Amino acid sequence: MKKRGLKAAVVVGILAFIGLGLSNCGELDKILKDIVRQTSVPGVYVGIVTFGNEVRDITDYYPVYLGSYAYWDENGDTQYGYGADDLKAVLDKYTRAGNDGTKLYYAINKTLDNIKNKEAAFPNSLDAVYMITFTDGLDEGSAAAAGDDTEAEYKTATEERIKSFTVRSKNITAYSVGLAATDKTAPDSDDFAEALKGLAGGEDSNKTIITDGYDKLAEELATKATSLDITTTTSAITFTSAAYANRDIVRWTFDDAASGGDSTSWIEGTIAKSGNNYVFEDMKASAGVTARVELTYRPSTSQVTVRIFNATGVTFNKDFFKQWKKKGNAYQASYEYSSGTATQNQETEKKSVIIYLLLDNSRSISDGDINKVRAAAKAFIDALDKKGNPISYQ
Repeated sequence: MKKRGLKAAVVVGILAFIGLGLSNCGELDKILKDIVRQTSVPGVYVGIVTFGNEVRDITDYYPVYLGSYAYWDENGDTQYGYGADDLKAVLDKYTRAGNDGTKLYYAINKTLDNIKNKEAAFPNSLDAVYMITFTDGLDEGSAAAAGDDTEAEYKTATEERIKSFTVRSKNITAYSVGLAATDKTAPDSDDFAEALKGLAGGEDSNKTIITDGYDKLAEELATKATSLDITTTTSAITFTSAAYANRDIVRWTFDDAASGGDSTSWIEGTIAKSGNNYVFEDMKASAGVTARVELTYRPSTSQVTVRIFNATGVTFNKDFFKQWKKKGNAYQASYEYSSGTATQNQETEKKSVIIYLLLDNSRSISDGDINKVRAAAKAFIDALDKKGNPISYQ
């Protein structure tokens, strides 16, 4: 059983098999209606766009935060949701297009326009932006939808835009996934192969995938999700404490001092508590010691998980490590933490990443294969979630 953590995730945008007319954007319905669309928090965000004869942003123009979030219901009560689950529910609305057309390049441009329009809301510490396009054939109808003169000119302009597009000074990294269409193209078609290459920024084949069939698509997309650079590994000292009170002053010592005040190797700070959110403020430390502290409250146990990242200038010994609370000018041993239970490990931290997945839903794809594409997109989300939110899978 998964345990859902309450941490920030990476910006991911999933652009579905393109069948957009971005005017149709009410796909989230009640699932996401009450969620505050805050994309400035570091983490992974996912947006989904489908394209065929129409282009539709089924994540309502905002990429969805992949992890846990809090929101207020109609009664003003705090509720909790999980972005990966919301995204998979939204994908149930990914269906086969009603009319002919594959407005592939039009969907890409509409998506890039939307990313640029939302740029100011994205995390300041944005690490990467990805776009993954899945299609079963060549473009049909994009130039007319955009009001351009020729399909060839519009295709070239779109490919050049992919190469040069930036968000917060980060170049977008594009990938393409192709399948044989039932109407006019085959995986070994030169035109199709060149089109896929252009969708990946004109790079070589390592950014382009041609699958043997829809049955292998889930594996391909899950593998791609796992390969994306959305996490970093760092050293962390981790332990669990009973919940702190607001404005508690806490000191952690690393030597075998008899009291917190006698220690020569320590970190100290003030707990700022608001609801279930805990922040370690006003941090100071003994000479030569640096670190970053993260606190995660777990309502199910009424405990706080403490992570001390990249602690330098200290020697960690679980038997020496202690927690103290400052009362006036004195330090009292804190029995909320059980001595000897802290550990030091390599931990995975999330980066701030935007990922857009574009999914073709044109009529050349049968209803049965649409179901396989939907399942593949859900496998992509699950793989991203597992990599980006490993604490949820403990």
